[in-house]
Amino acid sequence: MEIPGYEIKGVIGKGGMARVYLALHKALNRKVAIKVMNRQDGVDFDVNDRFLREARIVANLNHPNIVTIHDVGEHDGHNYLVMELLPSGETLKDKIKAGVDSQYALSIVRQVATALKVAHEKNIVHRDIKPDNIMFRADGSVVLMDFGIARSVDSAATQMTQAGLIIGTPQYISPEQAQGKNIGPYSDIYSLGVVFYEMLMGKVPYTADTPIALVLKHISEPVPDLTGDVAVYQPLLDRMMAKGREQRYSNCDDIIADIDCLGAGKPAVHATEIFSTAAVDKAKSAAETMSIVADIDRAGEQSALQEAEILSTAASAGAGTAEIQATEIFNTAASIGAGKPSVHAVKQLNSATVDKGREKVVKLAVKKKTHPVSQSKASGTKINSLLWITLGLLIAGGVYIFVDVDMGKLKTLVGLDAGPVYSRVGRLISIPDGSFKMGNSSGDPAENPVHNVRINGFRLGETEVTQKQWQLVMGSNTSYFKGCDDCPVDSVSWNDVQSFLKKLNKQTGLRFRLPSEAEWEYACRSGGKDEKYCGGDDEGKLAWYGDNSNEKTHSVAQKQANGLGLYDMSGNVWEWTQDCWHDSYNGAPSNGQAWGTGTCAQSVLRGGSWIGVAGGLSSTGRFRSSADKGNRNFGFRVAQDLN
Repeated sequence: MEIPGYEIKGVIGKGGMARVYLALHKALNRKVAIKVMNRQDGVDFDVNDRFLREARIVANLNHPNIVTIHDVGEHDGHNYLVMELLPSGETLKDKIKAGVDSQYALSIVRQVATALKVAHEKNIVHRDIKPDNIMFRADGSVVLMDFGIARSVDSAATQMTQAGLIIGTPQYISPEQAQGKNIGPYSDIYSLGVVFYEMLMGKVPYTADTPIALVLKHISEPVPDLTGDVAVYQPLLDRMMAKGREQRYSNCDDIIADIDCLGAGKPAVHATEIFSTAAVDKAKSAAETMSIVADIDRAGEQSALQEAEILSTAASAGAGTAEIQATEIFNTAASIGAGKPSVHAVKQLNSATVDKGREKVVKLAVKKKTHPVSQSKASGTKINSLLWITLGLLIAGGVYIFVDVDMGKLKTLVGLDAGPVYSRVGRLISIPDGSFKMGNSSGDPAENPVHNVRINGFRLGETEVTQKQWQLVMGSNTSYFKGCDDCPVDSVSWNDVQSFLKKLNKQTGLRFRLPSEAEWEYACRSGGKDEKYCGGDDEGKLAWYGDNSNEKTHSVAQKQANGLGLYDMSGNVWEWTQDCWHDSYNGAPSNGQAWGTGTCAQSVLRGGSWIGVAGGLSSTGRFRSSADKGNRNFGFRVAQDLN
């Protein structure tokens, strides 16, 4: 590589779109970094224009926390960008791997916010805030890099993409960006919030098996909880990562002011309002922001959502490149009313030579045969059409470009319930971290010895899984007591429940499970309190049992909830837990996890039932049954990890 006026010393970085060289500016005897665009043939978007746009944008953003641009030009068919050299070459990604102190994390967020403030004041949105794009000078100061996909928002329409086009990195993308909606400074603030969480917790807030599933989590999953010493920063995180942009910080000045307040030992001013609302009932707030990610029926045991293999990537060993023949899919609209599949316009892309493994084209296909999922559905109309929805996903230079993905439309097309609650499991309540003494020293030998257990926060179903919910997942209802959609499903064995969870997890793309016995007792006792029943001492107010049930189950959530907002943990139906049975707690885990060894042909049930006596409703009482046996007294509720 030769560039007039510069002496190239070597490659210091590379990607699918460009290489970065260490060079010497001969006239000034100054070391610089030169970003050189790789040759791109047959690409359907103007990468050269994107490269030049980056140069113009950054050149107009003169700030110590933004990389300095010295020169831009073209030589021998290559566009190049000359910028300041950062000798350390260290990114925030490198620092996160080594661990970032919370005070240092605040300092980094403040510096990035200061840089973004300058960009936003010039109506520039970065759109790709992530640890890879945050670097450091020798003095430790932050430098914001890579404005390659930044755009101006000074036009009347602030939607910075073509219709249905989404640009960003899935781990850090804002909800509105993920849906192809209008963007603004609040979009960069959300991504910065994700980076803040990653610095504090050492991991990104959401993970998934596919980019599409990950994007959906940014849209629908609640803001994750910070734990331990960094939980004090939850108000700041809640405001930065609020799903609705109207609840999010609207500008970086407010973030900077709140960080300065925290640094001075004062409460954050601008984060107080949203935090106070969430603090009233954090569990309820979290549950209500959740939504179903997928509602995709299965053909046999085969998943209807499949990620196709990366298209042909035959490598040229000598050149270290790969040839990719790609098909990009456009126009995913379907005519549901006509009961016909979508008509897709398919565009063949020419072969493009790129760095091996850095530019791939992935085709995602969703195949669904639609039909009513509930007999109680008001319309009762059968749609027997075969609906194909094909989503094109182009991964270029580490940036994901989603073509024609309208998440709201997609949910409608595949028959999703877009509401704020899990239609298959009801609301989930966030159970906080804590420790408690499990067992009952004056109880049955199986409830002894009393022992200390540490519980990590998790989510638990507000109610037992109902017959309607079981029907929605399994397609049938095996309950003894029928004709009551909102009554708990009954007559299910532990093995039946495992089958339910397997299907539920496939249908939603999430991970649900049974609670461990320790988690169940901790939640039943309103966070480990000394309670006779689940929520207090008055069984009549808390439970359906032999004295008041009229020998049948009843609709969930009719009795008084316990201190965490959980209903029917005493009475209605015995609830399966994940644990194998043991005759005592000798050797029981102290970390709240399920006890997976022992007499595993039998599993543990808790809470008592509609037919039992008051003593059977005890918050510490235990019962066992064969894992393959169902009973009209047996039901369950689901649990879910917080992360």
